[in-house]
Amino acid sequence: EACEIIDEVTVQGVLHRNTAAKRKDRMFRAVLRGSVKKGLIKRPDDPFTPAYKAIGYTLPECNLMREPKPWQLPGWKSPWMLKREWEKWRKVSGRK
Repeated sequence: EACEIIDEVTVQGVLHRNTAAKRKDRMFRAVLRGSVKKGLIKRPDDPFTPAYKAIGYTLPECNLMREPKPWQLPGWKSPWMLKREWEKWRKVSGRK
C-alpha cells in the first residue's frame, strides 16, 4: 500500500519520480535490514540484489493518470471573473 501511495503522489506531481524511487528503495532497504536483524531472512549473497527482490516483494504496476488542473475543467472561472460578475449583478439589482 505504501508503494501505491508513493506512486499516486508522484503521478499527481507532488514528488519527482527520482525522489519517489529513492524513497521506495530506502523503505525496502529498511525492511530488509529489520528482517535480517530479527533473523527472519538471511542477507543476500549478492550485495547488488535489489532489496525488494531480496525480501520477496513484487512491485505493483501503476495505472493512474494525472488529474486535470481546475482551470482545465469546463465551467471554471477565475476569482476576477467571479468578482466582475458579482459587481455586474450588484449594479443591475440595485444593491450596494
